[in-house]
Amino acid sequence: MGSLLSLVLAVAAARVVPLPSADQERVALLARDAADAAAHARYEEALDIYHKAVALMPEGSDDLPPALNNMAEVMRALGRFRDAESLHRRVLAMREARYGTGHEDVAQSLNNLGEVLRDQRRLRAAEDAERRALSIAEVRFGDRHEVTALILTNLGQVLMQQRRLGEAESILDRASSSWDSLGATGTGAAIATNNLAIVYSQTGRRERAEALYLRVRERLTGTLGGDHPYVAAITCNLAQLYRSLHRNADAAREFERALAIYAQCVPDGHPAVTSALAGYAAALRAEGRAHEARVALARSRTLRQEHDRVEGSAWTVDARELSR
Repeated sequence: MGSLLSLVLAVAAARVVPLPSADQERVALLARDAADAAAHARYEEALDIYHKAVALMPEGSDDLPPALNNMAEVMRALGRFRDAESLHRRVLAMREARYGTGHEDVAQSLNNLGEVLRDQRRLRAAEDAERRALSIAEVRFGDRHEVTALILTNLGQVLMQQRRLGEAESILDRASSSWDSLGATGTGAAIATNNLAIVYSQTGRRERAEALYLRVRERLTGTLGGDHPYVAAITCNLAQLYRSLHRNADAAREFERALAIYAQCVPDGHPAVTSALAGYAAALRAEGRAHEARVALARSRTLRQEHDRVEGSAWTVDARELSR
């Protein structure tokens, strides 16, 4: 009975329901506007537009999985990780029912699920999702493909966060080679280079890391503009590198720059903001600016507490950051 029910549900999930032509035009316009808003880091606006688009789509619509996927990514950008995870799991189930477990869209959903699990520091689960995605991409595309390069980049970051730096460097070298073989100069290639710079920094090759950070920031600023959260993230990484080199004035300057960017594009309680504030406080304290450091740290803690009450996330700022 259970097997028959599963089969019926799978068939129902795989049925494609076309939209009426008027709704198709409306959805296409909404999707375009939402993508434009998200590309310019106007995430609340993008989310509102995606909600309107999804409301026009019946369950089983061919347009629903990509719309839900994009909505989940906007939620992730806003720090709403649990909501994003729920949507990505829903999309994954829809795509597996429709296409089977070896389809490229399934690989995309697994990759995105892995990313939002990583955001919540559920690293083993994230690694499992990314390796499943990679196994699909390797069979369907090989290494010289954007999908494979992206998954390798993300898997490398999961390994980094588990402190498995040797494995991470090997995967990121492979990712960088894959991007280079495509002649890629966009966001994916920049992220791979950034992550490789982090590995270099954490393994004592700091001058090489600094050069990579500066190159990546210049590339992303040219591609995305100077007020994008990715540019802020690279700037925070550079600031952390300067802290490790005891260049605390440089670190404080870069944290200020990152926080100014974040103020334009993400909510105050976003984990990236609270983390940057904690790092800024540490740099200020090392500079002897004790009062300013206390103010920054207090704001970091207040925003983190407010975010956790709203989101219920497992994310925390590690206080040991301040003593490094």
